[in-house]
Amino acid sequence: AEAVWCYAIALDSALKRGDKAEAAQLVQGILLPGFWDEWILTERERFEALKDELPQPKSTASPHTPAPDRPDTSSEISATPLRHLPLYLTSFVGREQELENVLNRLTDDKDRLVILTGLGGNGKTRLAVEVARRLPVPWGVWFVSLADLWQGERLADALRAGLGLTAGTEEPLEQLVGFLNQQKQPVLVLDNLEQIALRAGPVLRELLTRAPTLRMLVTSRRRLEISGEPQVTLAPLEPPATEQLPQEMLLQNPALRLFLDRTREVRPDFTLTAGNTEPICALCRLLEGIPLGLELAAARMASLSPTQLHERLKQHWDDLEAGEGRSRKEDRHRSLRAVVEWSVALLPADARKLFVRLAHFAGGATLEAIEEVCETTFALDTLTRLRASSLLQLNEQGHTIRATMLEVLRQWALEQLPEPEFAELADRHGAWVEQLVCEAYTHAELRSEALWATRLDNELSNLRQALEHAFTSNPPRLLALVSRLGWYWESRGYSAEGVEWLQKALTLN
Repeated sequence: AEAVWCYAIALDSALKRGDKAEAAQLVQGILLPGFWDEWILTERERFEALKDELPQPKSTASPHTPAPDRPDTSSEISATPLRHLPLYLTSFVGREQELENVLNRLTDDKDRLVILTGLGGNGKTRLAVEVARRLPVPWGVWFVSLADLWQGERLADALRAGLGLTAGTEEPLEQLVGFLNQQKQPVLVLDNLEQIALRAGPVLRELLTRAPTLRMLVTSRRRLEISGEPQVTLAPLEPPATEQLPQEMLLQNPALRLFLDRTREVRPDFTLTAGNTEPICALCRLLEGIPLGLELAAARMASLSPTQLHERLKQHWDDLEAGEGRSRKEDRHRSLRAVVEWSVALLPADARKLFVRLAHFAGGATLEAIEEVCETTFALDTLTRLRASSLLQLNEQGHTIRATMLEVLRQWALEQLPEPEFAELADRHGAWVEQLVCEAYTHAELRSEALWATRLDNELSNLRQALEHAFTSNPPRLLALVSRLGWYWESRGYSAEGVEWLQKALTLN
């Protein structure tokens, strides 16, 4: 009942609630004209009999005449909801807060346009469809996929075709405005708009201006950059931080729930047990809660155990691809690699270049560090663009902004760096870390130990990466780093790690 809208079910529901006005609207016209199957005749007779028992509706518009794939373009406003939405055969898992948030925004009179952004594979399309299913009954909803549209100037034509309108003498935009103004509460769900996002903005703004009852829910990997565009960023599902929790608490985790739900499609008897809890939680963390990754991994559970799958993915981060048949995904969602490549392909050359270079930072970096290591000026504008394209997160940390990316994105970007460029970046990165460690060492002696220990905490992943690179390529730098980090290792309880690095440095000198 949550997946489809059906006249007969809606009628029975209205009768059960005692809503005779809605029931009277539903039985008007002829049910499925032109079809003569026995079950249709039975239902048709029931509808006809109910007409005499129910009050005469105010409108005589027939909700049954339009074909299922083409809206009624007459001047009459249909009193029944139109739901032109894709059908999913899997359950909707998690995203309860996001669903409520988007639904509230879309039904609020102030927010007539809501855009769902986020990395591909995070479930933007599915969330949009689930929101659309829960809109108030009188509202008509049309879902239009724009994934294959690359010419922004053809948007009005694509929307007209998506609404099932026949091309006429009118301009497409005029025809759209006329049709939308005939509907009581029209809602357009526009899916995959990122490739024409900037050119689509003016068209959508004009539609919203000229059709005052229209609302839009848009999914895109980047913003449209128009005013009145409340943005809801869809992050990956939160994976379980630890497996050391009671099973009933673990089963409330959205990433784990999604993995188990999709695994049961290929192994119906699969359950969470004491023996498989640890590798399953590790899998969810390894895939960073990305819904597409979890679904692709679950499909592999038909032939692998959780432990085998986890070990395999640790060695090959992108060793997941949709198979043929019912699990097949469209090309851009066939694998995690395809998701990343599609998103990066939409970037201009300068943004692609910086994105790849950013991968050399482990655990993220500040703006100042990025400008120094990546040898770029005006990096803030490019970072903002990368964030708008859902390829980067900019988070406030203390009194500064830190740029971070998902490990899936970082691993892909690292593969794109040519060896000479990688070596240059590694050297500049190491020099930057060495300068930071020297400053921290100097200030720690001046009784600013706590402050600088926190600075090094924030850069611990970068610090360890610089140590690893220095061990293989720059022994003097390794010794310089190790000799100035003793106070930090000791203050943070990392003495064993410090001793290990000291021993490595001594073997090289």
